[in-house]
Amino acid sequence: SQEEPVAYAVEPERVVVLGPEADDAPAEPPEPELPEAAEAPDDAAWEQPVASQIVQPVSVEVVEMGDQLGADQAIATFEQLAADFPHVPDYRSDLAACCNVAAILRVRLGKSDEVEPFFRRQVSILEQLVAEYSKRIAFGRKLGTAYNNLGILLDQTRRREESIVVQDKALTLRRRLAEQSPDSPDLRSEVAISCQALAYLLPEDQSDKAEELLREAIRLGETLVSASPENPRYEHKLAQCYRSLGERLTDNDPDHAELYLAKAASTFGRLGTSFPENAQYHRFHAYSLDALSRIQFARGQATDAEKSLRAESRIFEKLVTDFE
Repeated sequence: SQEEPVAYAVEPERVVVLGPEADDAPAEPPEPELPEAAEAPDDAAWEQPVASQIVQPVSVEVVEMGDQLGADQAIATFEQLAADFPHVPDYRSDLAACCNVAAILRVRLGKSDEVEPFFRRQVSILEQLVAEYSKRIAFGRKLGTAYNNLGILLDQTRRREESIVVQDKALTLRRRLAEQSPDSPDLRSEVAISCQALAYLLPEDQSDKAEELLREAIRLGETLVSASPENPRYEHKLAQCYRSLGERLTDNDPDHAELYLAKAASTFGRLGTSFPENAQYHRFHAYSLDALSRIQFARGQATDAEKSLRAESRIFEKLVTDFE
């Protein structure tokens, strides 16, 4: 089957860059919270951080991708800040974010042999933060992203069993976070993402577990889309899960396989119509139609299979015309 390309995630909340604009950037004090560890400061320390904790010039901005030197300099800066102010957890969180950026930069620069230490360091830092500050949901979300990135890397480097272990950690963590904040749609979406990621990795002899995970992801996704129909990201992830489950069911349950693949094609088609400038939606629409045509042909539905293939061909023709 044609798998969708994997993508490493850059943390959206706090990614660091050092630059000339940093001098004018306001410092961000830590969020108030009850201490989780014995050595954590009391509430007053969070509410009124001492002046020495406000360090300039460091701004928390989106890093300019491609600037490996800048990312490495940011790591050095936050290593020093984390050492000087161990009671300020955000410095360690920013250090983890810098490791994430440094790893992804090396992926993009083709330096794959340098990537893993940065992802593992990111995981290690965030695991410690989550252990110390379990009520900081943001730290848990970042750790879930870090697990996912490391799991992708392990799978790409042919260590699937290790990848399964890491993605299972991500799913366990994300389920716990969603239970802590049941009203957060993004946390439920992240559970669905981890369900699909783990299901993709499971071998054929664990197909029942994989199908169960994908059905859980679909239930979550359908609820999210129903509550937020204006959010294409939720619908995109739901369509991915439809397609994954359809392909999983192809051999043992062709009736339901065809149903889910048809849903995937329909959903990606709707996204492509709503966002015609997004080539990814059109490609995934075509891939879903290809998978649907194969199961239709295998079931003797030659006319339907031909329709699906012709629709797929039209999409690729349009992709060549409009995007290449």
